[in-house]
Amino acid sequence: MFEKIAVLGVGAIGSVIGAHLTKAGLDVTLIDHWGQHIDQMKSQGLTITHEDGDSINVSVNAVHLGDVSSLETQFDLVFLAVKSYDTEWATHFILPHMAPTGIIVSAQNGINDDLIAEIIGASRELPCVMTFGAGLYEPGHGLRTGDRSKTAFIIGESSGVKTPRIEALSEILNNVGICEISSNIWGHRWAKLAVNCMANPMCAASGLGSKALRQDPNLSEISIGIAAEVVNTGISLGVNVEKISGVDSALYQNASTDMNVWKKLKPNWRQTRLAG
Repeated sequence: MFEKIAVLGVGAIGSVIGAHLTKAGLDVTLIDHWGQHIDQMKSQGLTITHEDGDSINVSVNAVHLGDVSSLETQFDLVFLAVKSYDTEWATHFILPHMAPTGIIVSAQNGINDDLIAEIIGASRELPCVMTFGAGLYEPGHGLRTGDRSKTAFIIGESSGVKTPRIEALSEILNNVGICEISSNIWGHRWAKLAVNCMANPMCAASGLGSKALRQDPNLSEISIGIAAEVVNTGISLGVNVEKISGVDSALYQNASTDMNVWKKLKPNWRQTRLAG
């Protein structure tokens, strides 16, 4: 079903996905605009190191963004792994190089699915939630973090129906990490959004890493308040928000105003996040 695969945006997440799918023997093209990264991958392969010290090096088919127009390949499956602000142009960019029934999987933080669907059509877009961490700090060398015995991807049709293509996608992603098919993919999307909103802005504003942030009781209160806003926004849109780092999302609904809820969530959130 998905014979020709592309990863558009070979940053942290894209590198992990691209390397492992290539290692599994799939036909994968890695597309990025960073010249040094492309050159390093072409000459030395793509290396992915896990935080536990395990490492793989894979010879990959890396293509610079400027050379995509010369490709004759029509992609059946595209993992879109660019930053959210690059979503629109990247979708328009890759569309002419896709098979008529090809699909885009949004392998991104944030919720960009509607924007992609507006360009390519709702039936050709599939959401994906990543639950592992990754980094890219030098050309040709990515870092993967997180417990590989736990779920790495959560995917699902927007309708919640388990279809042959979602099962085929799950089989592909299992080469990278454990993939779970959900009937409530939007609930997982919003739960991941809450996690990102709890940590990313606070880390940027404070200069702290995520671990230090979680250990600071005052900053934890702010993060929990942010999560409450995300949860309540999702609920107002009719979303059944899934658990946030193992904590029932319903607890967050009144967290911004009810101090009793604060007392329950502060230790739970810190302990759960520190446990991974």
